[in-house]
Amino acid sequence: MLSDKMLELWNKFSAEEKKEIAERFKISRKDYLDQKTYRTLDDIEAEYFSNHPEEIDIYISEILDEHSKDGDTAALLASLRVIT
Repeated sequence: MLSDKMLELWNKFSAEEKKEIAERFKISRKDYLDQKTYRTLDDIEAEYFSNHPEEIDIYISEILDEHSKDGDTAALLASLRVIT
């Protein structure tokens, strides 16, 4: 995993070198590690549709078609929540 390799490399620096790096980039090791956040699939889908609004109609047609086949209302509502 890349972050493990970066942490391993970071730990090889002396305290003086870490301080210089942190000052140069205006970060601390703790700040870097605290920034490790991951987006959910819902976040990714919402961003996609905000960047591609022309595809919303196609998406709605597809999820309504799936709902007519399987009748899964929970899945339909979850899918609609992405675009609201």
